[in-house]
Amino acid sequence: MTAVGREFPPPSGVSGCWCCGDRTVQASLLRLSEHPEVGVCFRCVKFLERREREIERQTRAAPIGWSFWKRVLFRLGFDRC
Repeated sequence: MTAVGREFPPPSGVSGCWCCGDRTVQASLLRLSEHPEVGVCFRCVKFLERREREIERQTRAAPIGWSFWKRVLFRLGFDRC
């Protein structure tokens, strides 16, 4: 998922966030490069980022051979590059 600036014109008829439905200024919506018709407000971007981290922490597998506490820290996100 990649955010883009003004490469794509805002689609006609769409004037709100696709996540929460908040009607906001087109300039404050984040557009996705693969789907320029999708606009998400900054508040929802933060929410989606937190949600992504939660899902990532639940599904990541720690390398084999690590101690229990090292695996816990890895799943909490403390062993990142």
